[in-house]
Amino acid sequence: MRIYLAVASFSCALLITEVTLTRIFSVTLMYHFAFLVLSIALFGLGSGAIVHFVTDFFRRRAESYLGWIAFLAAASLPLCLGVVLRLPVSPYLWTWTNVGRLIGTVCVCIIPFFFCGLFLSLLYTHRQELVSRLYSWDVLGAALGASCSLFLIQWIDAIRVTWIAGCFLLSTALLVAPRRGRASLFAAVGGLLLVFALGWAGDWLRLHYVKGRVEPVLEFSKWNAFSRVTVLDAGDRKIVQIDADASTEILSGEGQTAEAGEKLLSAITGLVYRLRSNGRALIMGSGGGRDILTARLAGHSAVGVEINPIIVRDLLRDRYYDYSGKLISRPG
Repeated sequence: MRIYLAVASFSCALLITEVTLTRIFSVTLMYHFAFLVLSIALFGLGSGAIVHFVTDFFRRRAESYLGWIAFLAAASLPLCLGVVLRLPVSPYLWTWTNVGRLIGTVCVCIIPFFFCGLFLSLLYTHRQELVSRLYSWDVLGAALGASCSLFLIQWIDAIRVTWIAGCFLLSTALLVAPRRGRASLFAAVGGLLLVFALGWAGDWLRLHYVKGRVEPVLEFSKWNAFSRVTVLDAGDRKIVQIDADASTEILSGEGQTAEAGEKLLSAITGLVYRLRSNGRALIMGSGGGRDILTARLAGHSAVGVEINPIIVRDLLRDRYYDYSGKLISRPG
């Protein structure tokens, strides 16, 4: 039973890592770079398997090496991600230096997946008689990891979820540990768990650069399964950014004067509301409510639709409810 739990735990950690990396890349680089994670994972898993098959070094003592390979996968995951978060890669700048940093990001991210591929390949070869059952537990763990990652990102954040994935990998190392030499592996796992605890309390895993630039001081930051929402103070308004790219505004209730309203209507986004009067507006993706406010200042009734719960619940209904002049509670 231990071997089945080990492969399920390992696959769970692997899928958690892949999903969270797509979220992280969407913030640090651009959303389309998130698909690069699939290529990185496949290349790393495949290269680990190839190394196993071209040499019999690991097959000679497979039972002894499996636990240590899982341990190396766990140790390399937060280490490599911490390095990647410190590489300022700009998706807008195509210079040799920037391209070199992007290649470095890819190469560093491959390392944990290499150990994962080596582990799975060695395990399936070593326990060939159980391959059908191992695969079923593999799929079960992968499904659990893909599902749990969405909730973990929302409850913790995409960066810290890496520590959770590392703990799953360490549990795999303990489950496949051989009787001989088990004490040294247990001691190493205990030491790494202590490092994980210190890392959780510290700042090894945090965003240093977004889109190639240093992130400014934030008033608010929160992740969910499909975005990272941050808020910057801009005086009479709050700038809300989604994945450090798309942005919207929450206007101060005190600044919602006739003069400010005229400025909103004079902007290009206010042109559509001047085409007719006393109409009804349905605003898809209302964000911080700027378009709703513009429509109402032009004399229209307006209803906004926003799918991001962080913007609606955490910002407009909670943190900036009074600041926005209770905009979300006003009748349309």
